Amino acid sequence: MAGLETTATVLGITDGTVRQIVSFYDFVRELQGAPSEVVKVREETEAVVKCLGGLSFLKTASQCVQDKARGVGLSDSVDQCGRACEKLEQDLRKWTAGGMETVSARLRVVSHKARIAKYKADIATAKSTIDLAISVATLFILVQRGASDDEKKKATIAELKLQIAQTIAEAKRERARSSSAPW
Repeated sequence: MAGLETTATVLGITDGTVRQIVSFYDFVRELQGAPSEVVKVREETEAVVKCLGGLSFLKTASQCVQDKARGVGLSDSVDQCGRACEKLEQDLRKWTAGGMETVSARLRVVSHKARIAKYKADIATAKSTIDLAISVATLFILVQRGASDDEKKKATIAELKLQIAQTIAEAKRERARSSSAPW
């Protein structure tokens, strides 16, 4: 995790935020027999942790590339994800104090389905933003280095632009879905 924290610091993401996300992921991974909502949050968090690991190449990237990655809102999104993970972990610990084996714990978790969905949307948005930052950074690295084959370069740029557009659309859908979720 030390490499992940170093990368995060280079990009303006606090190491505390990274620890919150990883801590929450470790916690939900341990919940046995969790309702499907918690399983989905665990999967989203696992994806965020993997995406954060994918940022490691930015440690050695130029300042321009790092600025472009920051420019897509990477730090704010990861910070929001960290806050969501921290709050959801607190709530889940409270709701499942006796473990997930009890019916009352399961009912408490299910009764907070909308709140869990909101947290899940925040985590999914962070994942999308991290994906976007990786795509933007990769695109700028390719442009800076130049590709040996112009056709290959054009195809790569077109593919990355498509991925960026899809990621932006997915993030907007998740944000809209989480905004409309009742508390």
